[in-house]
Amino acid sequence: MDYVKITLKANIDEDFVFDTIFALLADDGFESFDNEGGEHHAFCPVNLYDKASVDSLAERLPMDGLKIDYSEELIKDRDWNETWESENFTPINVDGKVLIHAPGQDCGEPEHDIVIDPRMSFGTGHHATTCMMLSFLLENEVKGRKVADVGCGTAVLSILASKRGADSVLAVDIDEWAYRNAIDNVKLNGCDNISVALGSDNLLTDNDFDIVLANINRNILLGGMEAYASSLKKGGMLFLSGFLEGDVDVLTECAAKHGLSLVEVKENGEWRALKLIKR
Repeated sequence: MDYVKITLKANIDEDFVFDTIFALLADDGFESFDNEGGEHHAFCPVNLYDKASVDSLAERLPMDGLKIDYSEELIKDRDWNETWESENFTPINVDGKVLIHAPGQDCGEPEHDIVIDPRMSFGTGHHATTCMMLSFLLENEVKGRKVADVGCGTAVLSILASKRGADSVLAVDIDEWAYRNAIDNVKLNGCDNISVALGSDNLLTDNDFDIVLANINRNILLGGMEAYASSLKKGGMLFLSGFLEGDVDVLTECAAKHGLSLVEVKENGEWRALKLIKR
């Protein structure tokens, strides 16, 4: 699949500004984001790219005087490996317990070592939402649990669940590139108990998951809430992220309608993550 890569600049160079921009772009079809090398990048499949929506970013943000400039670059499917390898992926340490790094990088012996070759998939651990989801997995009991990871991207969350002793993990993504990348990363980490499938919440046909993970965006989370809730056992946990502070109320209200109670809200800049329990 070919992608459009945009490099963004704003006259207000603050993290919260770009967090909000990335959230808007996620709703517009952009799938991956990074802040590597002091530059802000976003990636969108060519067939979903809408230049007009990017042009209107400053108008859609209620910030006086905000100006946004961007440049475009076409990333061909066959060129992505070379592009990724040339961008000097920086290892990520999460809570002093998880180290995420690219193949071939020597990063010592952390408690949980995860090798990720993300290609064009979301979920390297650089983004605040991924970090919060990883923290939830570190803070809650996973051993012996049945886990579903919806919108798995690179499968980094699935891999940590597996390494923390999950009995089984179902990793699903609707994007074929992410699906193939997830399979590769599962093999890289030797996680035999992870099944990777192409699809979305329609694959949550079982109703006996102990944990469901969904790090996507507000609109998809709202649309999938019934499926997430239905797939959980009573007392099962739902971890959500991929949205901003202003989205928390609407998501918790929707969750409550499907028998899910809010337990915890995590914060990282403007981004939020939720822990909910099925009543």
